[in-house]
Amino acid sequence: MKCCNKSRNSANRKGTYIMSTFARIDFTFRVIVLILSMTIGLMFVVIGARNALAASLKPVALITGDVFTVGDLFGGLSKDVADKVLGPAPQPGRDMVLNARTLMRVAIALDLPWRPSSNADQITIRRAATLIETEDIKNALSTSLKNQGVSGRFDMTFMNIAQPEMIIPQNEPATIEISQITFDPQSERFQATLVAPSRQNPLTELMVSGQVEHLVPVPVLKEAISSGDVVNAYNIEWVDMKSRDLQSDIILNEQDLVGMTPRRVLLSGKPVRTIELERPQLISRGDTITITYNNGFMTLNAQGKSLQNGAKGDLIRVVNTSSNRTIEAFVEGESLVSVTQ
Repeated sequence: MKCCNKSRNSANRKGTYIMSTFARIDFTFRVIVLILSMTIGLMFVVIGARNALAASLKPVALITGDVFTVGDLFGGLSKDVADKVLGPAPQPGRDMVLNARTLMRVAIALDLPWRPSSNADQITIRRAATLIETEDIKNALSTSLKNQGVSGRFDMTFMNIAQPEMIIPQNEPATIEISQITFDPQSERFQATLVAPSRQNPLTELMVSGQVEHLVPVPVLKEAISSGDVVNAYNIEWVDMKSRDLQSDIILNEQDLVGMTPRRVLLSGKPVRTIELERPQLISRGDTITITYNNGFMTLNAQGKSLQNGAKGDLIRVVNTSSNRTIEAFVEGESLVSVTQ
């Protein structure tokens, strides 16, 4: 009986031990599974965080609308975050610069996954625009001034603005209209108000004042010409000059330039003064020449020598080498003079 009880007790102890062992194994397994799950989850969190930190700062933001958004500054963001409006855009054609400190405040306020790498980080916000240039403004004013009675070819000098320009939004046409203009024919000064793109839609306005400058066509040389070279028609081109810039002895007729030679080198594109030209020398002192005598009934030729330099039409002294007589004769051409009675 005692033997049976001992056997039964021993079996019970073995069963309890086995169950305890299985319980420990199950607990250990669960702990391992939990640790693996947490490790894998942490890996996904780290990878997700790294992906979230892929947002990048753009170097320049070109804005076409009236406001700028988060997506104009940063790339790599979701659409709902990128579409958030941050503020009004600069005026058309103007720039706005956001430095590293301002960008960091934006990122913190909106919980953006971005931080500046250095104090040098910045972005330029540029408003796209249409530029109406000075030449376009001059053309519009010229048409209006002609309607005011200004005639001929003319330019204009602006008195209040050196190079007037107008800037309008990019999606607007590059057109301008004169809303008001006054012109004084005595002083030839004007004042005008311009609007763009039109008087019905005056998005921008500009007031200018200036003076009309009448233009005069002036013959100039295409290339530099040296002393002794004769000016021909193909050496000449025409330029417009303001009348107030012309000196009284500036040559204005092509005929006064052709056939002449410079006293010294003349530069291209510059107006030529009469004192800078002379008739080309056809005869030099000491040249052997032909003397022609014509009395209306007969012509006689004789050999001679020039005692002076002479251009065409000049009256110079020559000596007849046959008679050794000194006479005066008109230069007719190269090595040719004439004597008339």
